[in-house]
Parts: sequence; C-alpha cells; structure tokens
Amino acid sequence: MQIRGRRPCYLQIDDKPFPDLSRLSEGTLTWTQAAQAFLLCPFTGASLWVAPAELGLLGRLPGAQWTEAQKWIDEGLVTAEGLASLVQRQVVVSDGPESQELRDHEARLEATGWHALAALYHGQTRWSGVSAEPDMDRESLLGHLRDHVRTYGDPPGPFVRRDDALAEVALPAGNPGDLSQVLRDRFTARAFLMDRDLPLAAFSDVLAEVFGRQGTEVGPEGMTFLKKTSPSGGSLHPVEAYPLVLKVEGLQTGLYHY
Repeated sequence: MQIRGRRPCYLQIDDKPFPDLSRLSEGTLTWTQAAQAFLLCPFTGASLWVAPAELGLLGRLPGAQWTEAQKWIDEGLVTAEGLASLVQRQVVVSDGPESQELRDHEARLEATGWHALAALYHGQTRWSGVSAEPDMDRESLLGHLRDHVRTYGDPPGPFVRRDDALAEVALPAGNPGDLSQVLRDRFTARAFLMDRDLPLAAFSDVLAEVFGRQGTEVGPEGMTFLKKTSPSGGSLHPVEAYPLVLKVEGLQTGLYHY
C-alpha cells in the first residue's frame, strides 16, 4: 500500500476539557485541560483527532508524492495497526479504494483553483443538523404570528410585481429535476463560452430552481410563506432577482425582473 499526506493538511492544537480519571474512580468528576491535535478537513468539515504519537508521521509524510507504507513502519514512526487507523479516519490518504472519495475531493479542489484556506473556512463553518424553527408547537407559533400582525400591520404579498415593466415574457417549465442535482454538485468555474447563447429553457430552470417558489404555506392573517431552495430567515425571502440578460436565446438584451 502507498500513502501520502492530506492536500491540504491543516492541524489545530488546542486545549480541550478532559475528565480526571483518577478522581473519577474516587467518585468525583473533575475536568482538566489537555492539549489535543485535530486535522481540519475542508471537505466534510470534520475535525479528525490525531494522537500525539501520530504527529511525527504527519510532519514527515509528503503530500505531493506517494511513498510505500512499509517505509514508515520500518522506521518505527507508526505500526501497521496504527497506519490502518489513520487511513480509516482519513487523516492519511492511501492509494486504495478506502481513500477514493477523499482523493476525488482533493482533485476537485485542485482543478477549481479554490484557495485552500477559503475551502477550509467553508467546510469548517457549515451548519449541519440545525433547524431554525422555534421550539414550540404549531398553535403557539400561529399565535405568535397573529401577535406580530397586530403589532406591525398586515404583511406584504409574497410576490413583487413591477408596474413599470415594459413587457412580460413567459418562461417554459423546462426540466428542473435534472438541474437540481447539477446545482447540488456545482462549483465555480472561471470560463465563459462567448460564442454561444444560453438556451431559454436552461435559463428558466436556473431561475426557477434558485429563486422560484417550491412550495407555499398559508399562515394566519393573510400571511404567505414561500419555500425556495435559497435559505432565508423566517421564510421572508426579501431578495428579488434582476437578471441582466446578455446572451439568452429568445430574449432581448436588457435588465429583467423575475
């Protein structure tokens, strides 16, 4: 088996609370501060624990080239069991199938040219398993909304219409189902095809998936909440889309309101 270091590889060493096991055996729970090391993954956002004895290998393991795993075992920097644990925890990359997803992540990061520190910030600050809904039952929530209307007045309508628009263009339904997966897998590219126009159906799909309504919830006192693929506090969605159309099939160049 061949191995190499993570690309990129960022380590965080920080003091973490740790229970005092000697006092715990006496029936007293106390905490001490102990320095611990973590490899920060820019892809999954995980903080991967690294044992102090493993830091020596990480400090010498190159990330730009593969080396035989046996070399590091023979030098006494790691045992075969310890190396298997490092690969399984994704602290070290192997050339086997167990590291295929990790290698794919690294290849995509290198291909896009995204700054590694920016990728690390993105991965480490993503929320997971967090719900913005308040911890209350539905009737309590509806009562809260009614109080809000009595205090601040009737809510605005869910859609904005521009009375000063020169004309309206109906967009085709297209096939947003396929585009949904594309948007979830998307990445930014700095290449533009200036010799062709964007198909109108693709243009419509992008607007519908990013800014269009995916569902509607009617609340009390005339409140209407829209479900969209873009997050918005309180489902208010105050951002309106004003596409500046330059090269779209069937549309004149100009500024539009969607």
